[in-house]
Formats: sequence, C-alpha cells, structure tokens
Amino acid sequence: MSESSVVIVGANPEFHKFPHFFVTPLFRGYFSDIMSRQENITIRVVLRPKRNPTSSSLTGMSVSMITFLSSQRPLLLSCTALFILAFLPEWHDFWILWRDSIIYQHGFLVLATIGYLLFKQRSKLFQMAFNPSTLGLLALISLSLVMLLAKAADIKTIRLGLLPFIALAWGYTLWGKAFLKNAGTPIILLVFATPIWDDFSFVFQNITVIANNALLSLFGIPATIKEFYITIPGGTFFVDGGCSGVRYLMVGLFIAPVYGFLYYKTVSKTVLLIVVAAFLSMLSNWIRVFGIIIAGHVTDMQSSLLKDHELFGWVIFILITLIPLFFIARKLESDAPSTAEDAQSSVSNNVDPEIPRKWIIGSSAVVALIPIVLFVQTDLLKPSSVAGLTDLPNVEDPWRGPLTNANIWAPEFVNADVNKGGIYVSDEFEMLQIYLVSYAQQDQDQELIYYQNELYDNENWRLISSQVLDAPDNSFGVTQLKETILKNKSDNEWITIWWWYDVGGFKSISKLEAKVVGGLMKLAGNSKGEFWALAARCEEPTLEACKAQRAVFTKFLGKV
Repeated sequence: MSESSVVIVGANPEFHKFPHFFVTPLFRGYFSDIMSRQENITIRVVLRPKRNPTSSSLTGMSVSMITFLSSQRPLLLSCTALFILAFLPEWHDFWILWRDSIIYQHGFLVLATIGYLLFKQRSKLFQMAFNPSTLGLLALISLSLVMLLAKAADIKTIRLGLLPFIALAWGYTLWGKAFLKNAGTPIILLVFATPIWDDFSFVFQNITVIANNALLSLFGIPATIKEFYITIPGGTFFVDGGCSGVRYLMVGLFIAPVYGFLYYKTVSKTVLLIVVAAFLSMLSNWIRVFGIIIAGHVTDMQSSLLKDHELFGWVIFILITLIPLFFIARKLESDAPSTAEDAQSSVSNNVDPEIPRKWIIGSSAVVALIPIVLFVQTDLLKPSSVAGLTDLPNVEDPWRGPLTNANIWAPEFVNADVNKGGIYVSDEFEMLQIYLVSYAQQDQDQELIYYQNELYDNENWRLISSQVLDAPDNSFGVTQLKETILKNKSDNEWITIWWWYDVGGFKSISKLEAKVVGGLMKLAGNSKGEFWALAARCEEPTLEACKAQRAVFTKFLGKV
C-alpha cells in the first residue's frame, strides 16, 4: 500500500474538520480515485487567515494552491523519456549491435531484465524522497562533457559505455543514494551488453593459453606455445578472440548481480557471488578449449568438434558454471529478507512538498544540451561545400610526378572525398608512391577513423613488421610516423610504407589521438581529416632491403 500526500493551502481554519467526501466536487473525484486504489492519504492543511475572520462556512473557503505529491512517477517518467530521446542514436547503435553481433545477442535479454527489475522496484522508485546532490550534478556534467566529445568523435565504445553511468549520475543528482539503492543495479547491467568487452579479448586469450598449457602439462601431453598458437604432436590450434571466453564471462557476470539484487540483503554477498561467477565462467572456457584440443589429439585432428564447437561450449558453460553457481547462490541466500515487508521497510514516504525546480531544470538541461550542441556545431555550422580539398603534392627536381595511373599499394577507406595515389620517379629512377585520403567534413559513416578503414587488405597482404620512427625534415609538419612492412601473398613482393594522420593540422600516428582531436575539432567547426602515406617496393624480400627505402623517402620529403 502506497501513500498519497495532499497539501491544501486555504483560508478556513475549520477545513480540517471535514472528511474528504465533504470537499468540493473537484476534489471529491480525485480523492475517490485514490481511495479506489487503497492508498493511504495524508492531508496537510496550511491555514491562512481570511480578511473576514467571522466567516466559517465551507463555501466561503478559498483555496489558493493545491500540490499533488503522491509519487515521483511524473518526474521519473519524464526523465526516462528525455533520456531515451537525447540518446536516441546510441539506442539505435545498441539495436544494431545486438541484432548483428553473435557476441552481444544477449543484449535484448539484458534490456528486458533491466525493464523487469525497474518495474519490480516501481513502488520504491515512485516514493523516493527528493534529495538533490551537488556531487551527483558535478558527475553528470563531467560525464556529459565526455559524452559530447565521444559523440563528436563518434567513439562508439565510449558513447554506449557512458549511457548507464549518465543515468545513474542523473538519478543521484535528484534523489541521492535512494536512487542508487533502488535502481543502481538494474541500470548498471547495461554494461554487460555494451561493446567494451572486445577490448579485453586479448587479455583473456593470454589467460586461456596459459591455463591450457598447464592442463596439457598436467595430463602429460607435449605442447609448444607461441603467442596464441598451441602446437601438439597432432597439429596446431589457434586461440582466437572467440576462444577468449569473454562471452561466457559476460553472461556469468550478468547473472550474479541480478540474483543478488533479487535475493540478497547485503552487497558483500552479491560481490562474492560475482567473483565466483567470474571464476567459474573462465574455468568453463578453459575446459572447453582443453576439450577441443583433446578431441584433436585423440582423433588425429579429424574430430568434427574442431570445426563446430559452439554448442559444446554452451553445454560446458551450463555444467561448469550455471549449475554450480545456482547452488552457491542458494547457499549464500541464508541472510536474505524472507518477506516483502522487510524489503519495504526502507522506503521513505516523506516527500518534500517543495521540490526545487532549479535542480530538475538544471540537470535536465545538462542532458538535453548534448544533442543540441552537437546538432548546432555539426549540422547548422556544417560547410556547404568541399572547397579547399588537399591534392597530391608537387615536387622539385630531381623528382617527377605524380603519375596517377600506377599504384604500388592502396589502403581501404570508405566514403572519402579524396582517395587517390600517385607515383613519383627521380632522375636516378628511384620510385615511390604517395597516397592521400581526405575527408572534408567528417560525419557518421564518413570519417577518418572508422572500423571499415584499414591500412591494407588482409586477404592480399601480410604484416611483416611495424614500428614508430622519428620523421626526417619535411614540409608536412610531421614529427613522428609509422613504418609498416607488408608482404604480398600472391607474388611475395615486399613493400615499405610510411604513414600518418592529419586532423585539422594535428599530426598523429595514433587512432585514438586522431579520434579525440577530431572530436574537438568537430565541435570547433573544423573536422577535416586526412591520411598520408609513402610506399615503395623493396628490392629484395628482406627487412634490410625494405629499411633501405628509408633513404629514398627522406630524400623525397626534402623536395616536397
């Protein structure tokens, strides 16, 4: 049973003597609605003397203000609607991610679980006392600034990863710790469906290799480990990103806090269950990979399990992780509240009747300004033309060029305004290629740092080496560049490439730096981005021969 509060500021000191059904018809219908919902009613009367103190009739009563504070429902629903609209592009990206990615298909289940848990907590959420927090507002502003930069630079991982934390900061700003207690766990579950986990694959790949090396030694199976390759007498296994176990870890870490939120009284038990879930999830993946290796070892690499082990992995996960985790969770449940009344005892029904509008308006404005500022800076101020596009450079003697009909190599960039290369030849018949990719105005799916943009095609080229070099004197303003040596898979030809990024005049070889600076430049109205590269064939397929091309590149840069 929830409680509704009605504050009536009136003039008649006799008003409090009348039961609710004697109030004017305007209020009678409202109170009847409350009574039909079996809510407790608290009527607080603030008396204000009338000019004629002798009048005590009900009809002479003047009501100057009525404030309905039965719950925080309108404010919560309004904030939820604004949050969805302000970050609609992020929700769309979530939808695409969950629909198309095998690893993140559980995202729909995560979202449904969040909705269920919040719905289950609705009575507590609607009865929270308004408790503004300056710390929460500072956190909200800080996270919003990071989100603005991430949206400008279109760093999807950061954009999607920030959503639950912005929601928590906003709720903490308005309702304080009560919001974190009642909605913190459901909202933070969204982290388990965001694309941040791919970045941890490398770590868990290494852990999986180490664990399987120990298991192979324990069972007396000789094995040679080189990076992510495990070689046994029967053949070689490669532990790729899909074998890292990140999928199983996400599911295990998702289940544990949900169970703890529903059934545990203390946070410590939930944390313990999360740790156990993490260990069991990794253990199941180690056993899964070990089982595949054993199958290959026993069948001389003929087992069908080597090609299709998706179902096998989930069976192992159920046996090693889910079933033991269930019994452990039940064991830890002994101190959980046994009745619904225990869970309700912490709910506060004392709602402050004077809600400071400045906190609501201020925090809402912080969230709403993110898409507004981005729209103004990137759409209203977007250049109407692509004038001033960079072209291939002119050179001085003894170099000639560019010849645009011949290419040594070409990177893969999509939707660029300029995407071309040119061959330059010296009087001594030294030859190299300059390649330029330019975006006059970076936008969604048309940007310098993009997941479809690659330095080389993996089907045709293989990476030999990559290192950072100090740039020789040049007119490009580059101080550091990246040297990459590739091998052509079809004719075994080796090439050397020097390359760098140029974002609004800022030179870098780091994708992250180019992304962040590009975002800042975009907010300032300039998001031009370029990729520059010098490429030359190596005289012999050796590192020494490829490094000899450095002298040719240095000589050329001095004449541009």
